[in-house]
Amino acid sequence: MDNIREFLQQFSPSVSKELERIPRGLWRDAEELRLRVGYPALLVCGGKEYTVSGQALGKIDQNLLNNIINRFLNYSDYAHPQELRSGFIALPGGHRAGFCGQAVIHQGSVATIREVTSINVRFAKEVPQAGRLLWPQLLDAYGRFGHTLIASPPGCGKTTLLRSLIRMLSDQGYNVSVCDERNEISGAGLGGFAFDLGRRTDVMTGCSKEEGMTMMLRSMGPQVICTDEVGTEEEVRALRRAVSAGVILLTTIHAGDLKDLSMGPLGKIIGEGTFFRIVFLSDRPSRGTVTGIWKREAMEVEPCR
Repeated sequence: MDNIREFLQQFSPSVSKELERIPRGLWRDAEELRLRVGYPALLVCGGKEYTVSGQALGKIDQNLLNNIINRFLNYSDYAHPQELRSGFIALPGGHRAGFCGQAVIHQGSVATIREVTSINVRFAKEVPQAGRLLWPQLLDAYGRFGHTLIASPPGCGKTTLLRSLIRMLSDQGYNVSVCDERNEISGAGLGGFAFDLGRRTDVMTGCSKEEGMTMMLRSMGPQVICTDEVGTEEEVRALRRAVSAGVILLTTIHAGDLKDLSMGPLGKIIGEGTFFRIVFLSDRPSRGTVTGIWKREAMEVEPCR
């Protein structure tokens, strides 16, 4: 609840008051808060939707959404150019606010988004035991951890599982370097980290994943490098450099199955057999469900029972 309380402080007092009326039990299981022009706010918990009532949130208007985004940005568009172009903002506590509206095009690409019509806040969760049952299946016959990829569609618990595995690796003696581009893995803020990633974990924030990986390879002597949501060719090249340096990879990507992966940015290195394990997640019947594990020895996805 402390993590949610920090999130509620991002809103104006009137909106925060309406959100605080939501029962604590719902906040504990909250996955998303969806805000759309002309409709009441919806809180998604355990796959179910709950309508939020109130003068501000009972029927949301354009001015309210613009005000919320401005508060998320601390009223400074210029301080968050990458977030405005990508369509989401990293919030304190590791939460993420995605938004859409009127795109402003400059020199052929999106420069920013104005007149916001929808906001989707995805809540970060700390589940330290999320990877414990999975752990034995990630090791080889000698008990060693190898290059591991976590794959799923959006909103299926990739980052939650990633945090758990980072902490487990750290607690077992690995020096772990985390490239946390938008503070979503660690929940980094002025008061430190919102999530415990372990005593042997070092975190680089505020720069691109490829820059962070390069710097940490040079300076921190990692045994494991971790990132979240790999998606560009530059990031893939940085992963290759880490592998060639003898560092173990632990990362995530948006994909539903092996076919999706083969068509994406990691397709080539997956085909080369770089990854030792690929874990597939789903939100059915609940977020974080492991549906199968690809094992390099078997060269096929083994369903989880």
